[in-house]
Amino acid sequence: MEVEAPYLQIDKDRQKIGKWVSADGEIGSVEQIALEHYRARGYEGRFCERKLISVLVGTLLAPVIQDKRDPRLHVAFRNSSAGWRADNRSTPMISFEIPEDFGSAQYYMRRKDVFEHYIGFLGNRRNVIELYEVLLEISTGLRDYLWVNDDKAVALGRLALRLIPPDTIKEALRWTIADFWERYSGWPDLFVFRLGEYKFVEVKSPLDELSADQMNWFRWAVQESRIPCEILRVKKKRVD
Repeated sequence: MEVEAPYLQIDKDRQKIGKWVSADGEIGSVEQIALEHYRARGYEGRFCERKLISVLVGTLLAPVIQDKRDPRLHVAFRNSSAGWRADNRSTPMISFEIPEDFGSAQYYMRRKDVFEHYIGFLGNRRNVIELYEVLLEISTGLRDYLWVNDDKAVALGRLALRLIPPDTIKEALRWTIADFWERYSGWPDLFVFRLGEYKFVEVKSPLDELSADQMNWFRWAVQESRIPCEILRVKKKRVD
C-alpha cells in the first residue's frame, strides 16, 4: 500500500533533517504518519518491532528458558535496561539466570523436545492470558535482559494475547525461539487492530527497502503462518 504525506527539511544542530507532516500539521516520523493513516480507517495501533515478540518469549517461555534442569543455565550480571538511556547508563546492576547459549539455533535444538512439549501444552486464549499474568513477576530478570521490562511492553503483550488467536501465538513462539537472535529483529513496525481484526504493518519511506531479517519474517508470516500483514510505503507529497 502507498500513502502520501508532506515532507519537510528542518534545521537541527546546524544540519538539515527530513521530517514528515501529519494532517493536523504535527511534525513526526514516518511511523506516526502510518498510524494516522490507519486511525482514519478505524484502527488503533501500537509500535511493535522486536518488543512484542521479546515480551511474549521472555514471559511465556520463561519456565523453559530458566529451567534449572538445563545444565548450561548460569547466573549472569549486567546493568538493568530499565531507565537506561545514552545519557544515563548508570542503571542498577541486576542478576538473572540465562542459558550460556540462549538465542542460538543450537540452543533450540539442544532443548527442542522441552520447548515443543511446553508450547504444545499452552491452551486456549484465556489460559494463555492467565499464564502470562502469573509469569510476569518471575520473568522480570529475563525481560530486563531482553529490554522489555517496562509497562508499555507488558501492555503490548497483554493486548496481543487478547487479539491474536492462541494457535498463532504458539506458532510465533515456536518460530522465533528456534533462532531467537536471528528472528526477533525482523518483526514489523506496527501492530494495528479494530473489532475482530488485526494485522502487522512494516512502514517504509520512499527509498527504504526490506532488510534480510524483515524479508525472512514476511516469508514466514505469509507462506507458513498466514498472519495478516502488509507493507505501507509513505511517499512525499509536494508542499508549496
